[in-house]
Amino acid sequence: MQSSDAKKVITVRTASFQAAPEGGSASVETVQAAAVRGALSNGRPYRDKQVAASMMTR
Repeated sequence: MQSSDAKKVITVRTASFQAAPEGGSASVETVQAAAVRGALSNGRPYRDKQVAASMMTR
């Protein structure tokens, strides 16, 4: 990741679960990935901080 921002905020999530037992009857299904319309789930493309800030002042 490259950024010209003076401060960077990074979130790291870890998980600590007990191992699942062997066996069971869950099925495994293969699915197709959804089409990616942009970096955000609302379909708008990602804009860097400078562009986003300039758009908010309009």
